[in-house]
Amino acid sequence: MISGNPHTFRGLVSVFSLRDRVGQSAHPRDIIVQSEYARGYLSGYLSGNEPAPPSTGLLEGSRWDRERDYFHAFERELPVERGGLFAANAVSAADPTADPFDLLGNMFEALESTSGFWASARWVPVSADHLPAMRLHTAEDVRNIDAWLTPPMALEGRFPRHDIRVVNADHMGVVGGAVELVIRVVTRDDESLDRLAVTINIERPKVLHGAVSGQRSPDETALRAVLNAVVEGVRPDVASVSGGAPLLACNGFGLDPAGDGELITGIPGWLTYLGPRVRHHIDGATLDPGEFSASPSSGGLLVEYIDGLFALGVDDANRIAAALDVEVD
Repeated sequence: MISGNPHTFRGLVSVFSLRDRVGQSAHPRDIIVQSEYARGYLSGYLSGNEPAPPSTGLLEGSRWDRERDYFHAFERELPVERGGLFAANAVSAADPTADPFDLLGNMFEALESTSGFWASARWVPVSADHLPAMRLHTAEDVRNIDAWLTPPMALEGRFPRHDIRVVNADHMGVVGGAVELVIRVVTRDDESLDRLAVTINIERPKVLHGAVSGQRSPDETALRAVLNAVVEGVRPDVASVSGGAPLLACNGFGLDPAGDGELITGIPGWLTYLGPRVRHHIDGATLDPGEFSASPSSGGLLVEYIDGLFALGVDDANRIAAALDVEVD
């Protein structure tokens, strides 16, 4: 029996077994036998349960369309790490003594060398109104925007997680919402750094075409430069850049940087970087050298799909994930 909305994760429905007298939450696709009434109810339920558009209206309409399509296809919300038409992702759990704001300042400095966009962009929060457009060039800039967005309770004591989610504002002829930055800083009980995650969601790579050159398409050249800058600044354990269907639908993979069973999750991409602590995780036997290359990069290893970003398919990305995924006893 379908009994309504469980009010847990968006996309789940509450069901109850009259025979076993047990209730649980389930995805509509898990309900194999459905009456015509139930099919109509579930279709309407999913439509009514769709994610709302961003409150500030800063993200493009195509982004919301993509989020709704993903919700109906997978019956769960689109993770922010996969939200852009293209996305660069990085996760670092390498150095508990590192200052995350210094790492982020290094990243923005490296990004500015790739394109004039990063030097001129101004950033506004996605989820908060009436905040000024702010710059992000230095570690101090990141601290300032974090102070605007961190809940006031953090001023009274330790706050274990800091989330920064901003998009570029209309500025210098660049339409707002072309690039979204999502930064998460997680600290331990002793306030040392536990994890730093960075996502750069990109709707229009052409705004990033700048002081970079290459033999591939301008979009690929710009996105490669973004990944290189993120790796240079953040020194992640894993990073990648991808887009389209592979970004939306591919499997993730787990890595164990410290060898203690505490996994971090990566997303396979056209370019997938493994830091020094995890570069040995790759199982080269599962990757065809005619399709993939693996070369030293920034002390780690860069796995590249040779045919390029736009030829990468979901199955190709899943082969990368299978080659990197660690098994923990």
